[in-house]
Amino acid sequence: MRARTPLHFLLPLFLLWGCGGETFSDYNLKLVPHQLQGQEPFMDGRVIKLMIQEPDSEPEFIFIGNTGGVELEMGELPPISPGSVVGILVEEQGGDANAFNIDLAVAWGSNIVDGGLALGGEELTIDILVPELNKLGDMDRLPEGQRVLRPAAAMGQDDVYLFGGSKGLRAGDFGSSKILKMSEMDAGNFMFDRLDIDMPTYDAVDGFYGPAAVNIDVDGEPHILVTGGRMDAGNTGQASNGAFLLNPATDEIIWGTKPNHSRMNSARSEHRMLVMNNGKALIYGGLDASLNSSFEIF
Repeated sequence: MRARTPLHFLLPLFLLWGCGGETFSDYNLKLVPHQLQGQEPFMDGRVIKLMIQEPDSEPEFIFIGNTGGVELEMGELPPISPGSVVGILVEEQGGDANAFNIDLAVAWGSNIVDGGLALGGEELTIDILVPELNKLGDMDRLPEGQRVLRPAAAMGQDDVYLFGGSKGLRAGDFGSSKILKMSEMDAGNFMFDRLDIDMPTYDAVDGFYGPAAVNIDVDGEPHILVTGGRMDAGNTGQASNGAFLLNPATDEIIWGTKPNHSRMNSARSEHRMLVMNNGKALIYGGLDASLNSSFEIF
């Protein structure tokens, strides 16, 4: 269980946006940081920054001030669109005041502005969990379209990939064929983008709850092997025996798209894979109508 201790540290940001001397919006955005029990990311002498990331845009980091007080104010910011991510970044001093300095970062937290902030003197308060970067805690919150259960996850070169997943566990909660990618984390990006390609369709299975992914070398180059998953999260008898290889250097599927390509011997979902010392992938367990007790090697 996580203990959430609210700080006596508020950021009431009275934000004004003007063009040619005329004010178009005047809203009050109050950020209320919360920390995990026993952590002190807001100790005196650290730098506080506001992060705003509009949908489909790069994050913008804006210096607010140094820690040590209970309130900080700033102004002259544009309206914030619905779906934007607003966050707090805490860093040690010495870096670029308007950028994300990963070597100096101490703590980070963010949340999504569901309704947006535009015209007419609006006021919004956002609670943000801000753990230290080396402690357990939420770094971000996925937007609605990316919230899934039991996707497969794997690392690329410096990127994170998510494969499939579903919105729930009941019959009719169909798996997704989406491939999501989070890149440029060192620059402060913690949002996923959808790739232009989907997971391949196998027979009648075109969505995948509970697939598995593992990093594997192919001819000396790093790839991601993705296997299995079932179409309906609430129906264990709809598992796939499909498998494919993604090249993270090009974001292309290099093997596994043809209907008659080699597949696993057994259909399975919610299974596990690991890479052995000889470089081969061990695939074991999982479900297909019942517990699958078999294992196989790729």
